[in-house]
Amino acid sequence: MTETELLANLYPDDGYRAVVVDNRPVALTVYAEAASRGRSVAALAGLEPALVYEARAGDDRAFGEAQRVQHLLDAVCRFFNTGGTRQQLLDTLGRACDFVNTPIALPGYYLLETYLNADNVYEHVFVSDDHDDAVLWVEGTFVELVPWATVVERLTENGRFPSATFIETLIARRSAAADGDAAEDPADLAQLRGGEDTPGA
Repeated sequence: MTETELLANLYPDDGYRAVVVDNRPVALTVYAEAASRGRSVAALAGLEPALVYEARAGDDRAFGEAQRVQHLLDAVCRFFNTGGTRQQLLDTLGRACDFVNTPIALPGYYLLETYLNADNVYEHVFVSDDHDDAVLWVEGTFVELVPWATVVERLTENGRFPSATFIETLIARRSAAADGDAAEDPADLAQLRGGEDTPGA
């Protein structure tokens, strides 16, 4: 194969990918989509993206679930982008699930975010149901209980932006703890992001 032939048949944007569409509080969805020769398969062949996850809720719990699904879908897409087949995927998952069948559970906590940090290591943030504290787990490095406010700082440091509901809860808690002191101005906190398409890493 010549370089000309390669570039005529494979574009950098080709392949499968996971896409998160964050339109909270209206909807939060995760799709699998594909591109061929630099164009969306939906536009070329009318093959619409596959809806993999959908939540009609604006809470952070739904976002955490979407993050979990997105990471799985990212891996599946990368598997096919590197030549894997449907049967190989099913065989691999079948064998893996015989062993990997018990989720790590933290009673009273839910997944808020999971991402690669600046050191290219996965971090998982689990927030308590009563919003009192959080568990920060950096795989292979450390796991610890951290204050609610620390989560905002950690997410911001890693280019992740807490949702509006998360910030609002933090402001309310700090205001109550201040026992009459002036409430914090939301403008002093991290800028929020939402309502945009977020392709998988």
